Amino acid sequence: MITEKIQYLFPKLSEDTYSPTSVFQAGEHMSIPIYFQAGFFNLKVDRNYTLETQIFNELNEPVAKTKRSLFISTQTAVNEMKVSNEIVKSSKFVFSVNSILESTLILKSNLNEAYNCCVTINLSLNNQVLDTNKTYFSVSPKIGD
Repeated sequence: MITEKIQYLFPKLSEDTYSPTSVFQAGEHMSIPIYFQAGFFNLKVDRNYTLETQIFNELNEPVAKTKRSLFISTQTAVNEMKVSNEIVKSSKFVFSVNSILESTLILKSNLNEAYNCCVTINLSLNNQVLDTNKTYFSVSPKIGD
């Protein structure tokens, strides 16, 4: 049986954009908001999952960390899927969720050249990691105006 899984993870320029990006431009900003879209498969209703993201620089040093909960109630599932309580509470009911996560990358100095980062995400339940995924992106000095 498949347990809860992270289907995908990709960086985005903003919460409102739909397509992934691979480069964030820093410009003169020392703080850069980084958005990630993540998909989760086979989540169960009425469970309080924890999502933890951590960004690492090229030296594999952690530079940002966020943690938040993800909870889907039975009633939300019934309303969104237009199905009955019995179906939602069935062990065979599969529920997929898209979520947008935000982290902030704080730069210690102005960038002279681009560098790469790795972000990992853990999906946990009751302090037990169920699945992990990672993706990569670059941070570069602002190009042009």
